[in-house]
Amino acid sequence: MARTLTLAAATLAFAGLSAPAFADIVTKAVEYDVGGTAYEGYFAINDAAGDDQPLVVIVHDWDGLTDYEMRRAEMLAELGFAAFAIDAYGKGVRPTTLDDKKAESGRLYKDRELFRERLMGGLKAATGMDGVDDEDVVVIGYCFGGAFVQLFACDFAIAADDAQFGLSEVNWGILPGGLVGKVIVDGLSYRDAVWYAMTGEPFDGRKAAEIKLISKSVPADKLHETTMELAQSLCRKNPQTLRTIKESLRLVRGMSVDQAADYLLAKEREMRFMDPESGRAKAMKQFLDDKTYRPGIGEYRRDEA
Repeated sequence: MARTLTLAAATLAFAGLSAPAFADIVTKAVEYDVGGTAYEGYFAINDAAGDDQPLVVIVHDWDGLTDYEMRRAEMLAELGFAAFAIDAYGKGVRPTTLDDKKAESGRLYKDRELFRERLMGGLKAATGMDGVDDEDVVVIGYCFGGAFVQLFACDFAIAADDAQFGLSEVNWGILPGGLVGKVIVDGLSYRDAVWYAMTGEPFDGRKAAEIKLISKSVPADKLHETTMELAQSLCRKNPQTLRTIKESLRLVRGMSVDQAADYLLAKEREMRFMDPESGRAKAMKQFLDDKTYRPGIGEYRRDEA
């Protein structure tokens, strides 16, 4: 069963992979529907690499899906990955002027739900392709595409120690793009936000973790292993509880103490009512009666009655 994991890996390591024969690369345009609107992505796969190939989903720059992303999909297929370049604007919508690019990308930055819907629609189309492993998926992007990916993968972010970050817009004589200015002052300390936005100074994964731009950084050769360990840990926990925690933490940040107290009490009651596993009752039984687990050490056993 496919599981969507909200994980962002800032670096992909392809070392040690041998490239399959180029003659077996198959590419095609793929039309798919999101909310009644047609979109056209681009798919590349190596027929010689067998079934259940790991999938890389590519999110384009602010000029739409172009030859650049298509070539990247083909390069990934040459390395043994299936690759799907999504279309965030709609079939045939390929802005060419600066004003058109600003208009198309700006509309998505302002409407986060539409932003998310289009990304998830592209992801659904990608994971539905023949020959892909829909449980082994990585998303990458460029500039506008990169911000697009961060919006989707905002709960956890793990990067390689030597991954490179930066807010280069000041070097262009422009403001940080879209809502980046808002995001960095909300997510970073004010001093760090001002420093990197006004200097354009690049920084690595270790510094990104230190200033809390990301959750943590690890050596590049441990990146996949670390993200999978986190994913597997989350899969062992109660999904309704995880959903409620995430929703609650996002919303209480803007509430007063009194508002937060009322809201969190209501969410706790909602969680118990909505949980098909009756997780709280099961956990209390295992802890108090069966004495088979300790909450401070690990999660309760979801598969036990």
